[in-house]
Amino acid sequence: MNKKISLEGLTLKYLYEKNRIYLLPLGVLFAGIILFLTVTLPLLAEFRNINDLMAVEEQKLSTLKNNYNVLLNTDEATLDSQLTIATDALPPGKNFASILTAVSISANKAGVILGDYEFQVGDLSKGIPSVKYPSLELVLTASGGVRSILNFISQVYSSVPLAEIINVEMNNNRSVVTVNFYYKPLPGTPPVSSPIQPLSSQNLSTINTILTWNNGRLEGDIIPVVSSPSAATTSPF
Repeated sequence: MNKKISLEGLTLKYLYEKNRIYLLPLGVLFAGIILFLTVTLPLLAEFRNINDLMAVEEQKLSTLKNNYNVLLNTDEATLDSQLTIATDALPPGKNFASILTAVSISANKAGVILGDYEFQVGDLSKGIPSVKYPSLELVLTASGGVRSILNFISQVYSSVPLAEIINVEMNNNRSVVTVNFYYKPLPGTPPVSSPIQPLSSQNLSTINTILTWNNGRLEGDIIPVVSSPSAATTSPF
């Protein structure tokens, strides 16, 4: 037994003496690998994260500088006016008064007589619909010839708020017109780092076009909508 142990010890000693010149480099190599895995790789990952963070912050800074330049070159009064025009065309909520004003102006210009009207407000408990552009439906009667009714429809299309005629039923000189008036809630306040884009030429052209439409704030003579007792019971007023 002792001879066996002595033989194994001699073997190990022989192998050690023969290969000891390689032990130090191997030790250094293993130590380098361990350091690389435990120290260098995490540092490289952190450095990459820092670079990515710097790129994000530089982009934010560039956006803020651009926003500052846009605001600096924007006239506040002009911007307020443009916002008013846009919200006249697409109100943030159900604006019953503006709708009735638009209908009255359109009827006045087309030479038709308005009668009963009814707002289809839907289920008020459901709140604002989830569609992109919710609408408020108005069903009204109008008295006049075919040409006058067609002119009335054309006037409604060129009125604010934005409207769409979805149904017309004619019977002699009496017509029942169903109109959808659109609205859109204003979005929440965007983050400070969100880019601000000046209005494009197409946007400005749209605003200038809306300025030529029927607008109660710009009209002097408005014929009030005539409502019968039955209409008063279905009207939200």
